[in-house]
Amino acid sequence: MEHHNLKLQLSPNLHIVGEKIISYETHVASIKKNWIESFGKFSRTTGKQIGSVARLIGLPIYEAYKDIPFYKHEQGVRCNGVVGETLSRDISLMILRAKDKDEFLEFLIRHLQNGKSIKRSDWRMLCQEWGLPEDTPRPVFKGDITWLS
Repeated sequence: MEHHNLKLQLSPNLHIVGEKIISYETHVASIKKNWIESFGKFSRTTGKQIGSVARLIGLPIYEAYKDIPFYKHEQGVRCNGVVGETLSRDISLMILRAKDKDEFLEFLIRHLQNGKSIKRSDWRMLCQEWGLPEDTPRPVFKGDITWLS
């Protein structure tokens, strides 16, 4: 599913912004049409992060600059690599796993049916992405999908 204007958070130190994969505070790889382009030889943690994104979206990794080492942070460091609000991990994962908006909405309905809710900030960012008014009511599940005002 396209997510050009959304900031996805997969963990505190792993984000996707447009096509950029951000580890800690560094753009470490880019999502291309048919592969993920990795920009260097990273720490084990960052390598695992790139691998997890590749598995989530089903693309192979192309190591364009595999001989360029990169070790900026020690393991355990927490950084905020993305400025501004990011979508929650649950919503970010749904977006990455969905082939299109319809499948995302199916995932979202199941999420609600399982008793989970959508954070206000997530809903506001989704509304902006979809061109809906920011005050569009959030969906909730109470036997049927209803909309919070």
